[in-house]
Amino acid sequence: MSKPLREAMPIVTAFIDDFRAEFGEPVVMAIKAGMNGQRTFWARENGNEVGTPIAAPKKAAVIASCARCAHWARPGLSAGYCGAGRSDLVTAYGAGHPLRKLPSDKGANCAEFKEQ
Repeated sequence: MSKPLREAMPIVTAFIDDFRAEFGEPVVMAIKAGMNGQRTFWARENGNEVGTPIAAPKKAAVIASCARCAHWARPGLSAGYCGAGRSDLVTAYGAGHPLRKLPSDKGANCAEFKEQ
């Protein structure tokens, strides 16, 4: 570490020194690799940064599903049903009614999907 970096980032440099003393060469190599563009080490202190930041994991895409749809209803202990555009569904809803069943893809490709 150069003298200006030690002055600008005293906590980080003390941390690096402690790790170097405790773990030796493997830690030094990882820190150097981070400073040379690999994602093995990164630190920030007082607005200064050293190393290479590790990219945050991407959030999973939200997939449409019946359970997340405003048209989904689940009366009693039923598995739920799709009520998209159906005002008569309550009276039509019965054990053998085709609307009682949800799509096999659980609504992932539903054209009527509407976020709750």
